[in-house]
Amino acid sequence: MQRSQSTPPSKPARIVIFIALLLTYGLAISDEIKKLVPVQSNGAKVGLTALGKAYFFSPGIAHPTQSSEGQLAYAGTQKILLLESAGTGVVTLFSGGGVYFSPNGQDLGGSGNTKRAYSGKQAVKNIVGVNGGVVTQFSLGGVYFSPDGMNLGGGGSTVRAYKGTQAITGMLPTADGLLTRFSGGGVYLSATGTDLGGTGLTAGAKYIYRGPLGTLTKFSSGQVYFHNTGEALALNGAGQKVSAWQPVRTAAEFGARDSSRLLSMGGSLLLSGGFFSSPNWGYQDLWKSEDSGSNWFLLNGSSIPSQLSGYGENRYDPYSPILPWGDGLVAVGSAVWTSVDGANWMLLTSAGPGVASEDTQLIYLGGKLLYVDAYRSKVSSSSDGIIWNSVPINPEVGSRCGAIVQKIGVRIYLISGGACDYTKFYDDVWFSDDGEVWQQAKDTDGKNMSIPFKPRMWACSTTSRDGYIWVYGGYSIENSQGVNRSDVWFTKDGVVWDKLKDDFGLPFADSSFDPTHASACNFDDANRRLLVVAGKGHVSPLNRYSYVKADVYGLNIPKLK
Repeated sequence: MQRSQSTPPSKPARIVIFIALLLTYGLAISDEIKKLVPVQSNGAKVGLTALGKAYFFSPGIAHPTQSSEGQLAYAGTQKILLLESAGTGVVTLFSGGGVYFSPNGQDLGGSGNTKRAYSGKQAVKNIVGVNGGVVTQFSLGGVYFSPDGMNLGGGGSTVRAYKGTQAITGMLPTADGLLTRFSGGGVYLSATGTDLGGTGLTAGAKYIYRGPLGTLTKFSSGQVYFHNTGEALALNGAGQKVSAWQPVRTAAEFGARDSSRLLSMGGSLLLSGGFFSSPNWGYQDLWKSEDSGSNWFLLNGSSIPSQLSGYGENRYDPYSPILPWGDGLVAVGSAVWTSVDGANWMLLTSAGPGVASEDTQLIYLGGKLLYVDAYRSKVSSSSDGIIWNSVPINPEVGSRCGAIVQKIGVRIYLISGGACDYTKFYDDVWFSDDGEVWQQAKDTDGKNMSIPFKPRMWACSTTSRDGYIWVYGGYSIENSQGVNRSDVWFTKDGVVWDKLKDDFGLPFADSSFDPTHASACNFDDANRRLLVVAGKGHVSPLNRYSYVKADVYGLNIPKLK
C-alpha cells in the first residue's frame, strides 16, 4: 500500500522555523546563569548570564540556575562584563567602561543606592574577588585592592596591591587567595589580595612541573594547583587546587587486608576477599558500602580471616574478580558464580577458565567476558559465562605479576608489572581490542614507548567516567630494598601520561597518606574522587615496615580537558 507523504516546507519557511527554534531554545540556553555571587548585606545572590545580563535572587532561592527564577538587576542596554562580590555588596563592570558598587545587589547601573566605584580616566582591564574585596587591574598598569568595593583606583580603604614594574599577565581567584602571574614568569599566591609580587603573606611558586596534560605548581606555603594548560597560570584562569589525601574511614569493618577486589554497582561499593598474612591466610567475604566507603556491612562469607580454601567448591575463589553482568554480578575463577544481590550466589559452572589469583582480571568487552590471566599469559573469553575459550597472550608480553589491566572504551591495556620472582620490572604498555591480539604501544617516533613513572608491581588502578585510567602506588625493588610507591598518574590512551602526586621525597609528594601497594581502587565519579581501599602500606617507603591496612582514603581529582 502506498503511503501519503506530506510536502516539506520551502527553504524560506525552513529558515523562519530555524530562527523561531533558535529564539525559543537557543536564547534560553544562553540566558542560563554562568556565575553567581553572594550579597553579604542581605543574603541574596546576583547571577550573571552568558548574554551579559544580571538577575537578583532573593535569599529564599538557594541555587538558582535560570534567570526566570529572579528579577532583572539592571535594565539598561549595556552588557555586563564582570560581576564580583565585594564588601557588603557587589561590583559591576559594564561594556561602556563604567564601574558601580551596589550595596544590596539591585540597581546595578547607578540608580537607587548604587554608587560609582571608580571615576578615573583609565580603563579597567580586570576585576577579581579575593579576601572579601576586589583587586582591580587598570590599563596603565596600576593594581589596587579594595576591601569594600569602593574607590577602586585608590583612596578610602583601598591600597596598592602591587608596586613592581612587571606586567601582570594573569589573575585567578582561589579558595586560598589570588594567583597572579607576571611577565617575568613568576607566579605568586596572595592570601590577602595585596603584596601580589611576593612580600607579606604572599607565597611564590617553589616548584613547577609542566606535563603533557597540564601543569602542577607548588607554592612555598605548601599549596598545590593543577592547570589545564602548559602554563602555571592561564590568562583565562583554569586553575584547580590539588588537595591532600583525605581519610574516609581509618578502621573499617572489613578488617585489614591487601589484594582485595573493589567494584561499584548501583551507587554502592563492593569489596571482596584479600590477603591477611602468611601462610596463605585471607578472607572469603563480600562487604558493601552505600555511602562511598565510610561504612561497610557484611553481605556474604566470614569476617574472620582463615586459611584460604574452597576454590570453586562452595563459593567463588578467594581472589575471583567480580563484575556487574546481566541483572547482577558474576565472579570468575576455577568456577563461575552469579548473584543478583551479592548476598546469595548460584553456581553457573564448575568448569571456569582457571583458578583466580591476584593476577587475574575480568573485563566485559564486545559482548563477552574476558578473563585476563597475566601470570599464565592467557585470555579466556565467554559470551554466556559457561563455555570458555582460551588463547595465549603474545610471547613478547611474557608472564608477569602485579600488572595493571584496565579497559578504556573498546580497548584493554596491560601496563608494567614485573617478573614473578621480582628480578625484573617492566616499563612497557600493551593493548588489545579483542583480548586475542596484543600490540605494544609506540611513542611519537614510532619506538616502543616506556611509561614515565617507575616500573612497578601491585599498583592500584581504576577508570573514571571521562575516559582516564588512574594509577596509584605499587611496589618495586631499588638497591636490593623493597620500595612502596605513593605517586598518582593518569592517561587516556596508555601513551600520554601525566601526574598529580609524586613519589615519597619528591616535590609533589603527599605525606598525608602512607606509600602503599596491593590496594583496591575505585573512581567515585559522583564526587570526582579517587578512592583507595586497604592494601599494604608503611610510614616510610621501605617495605620492611609494612603492614596490612583496613582504611579508605579519597583524593579529590581536578576536572580535565
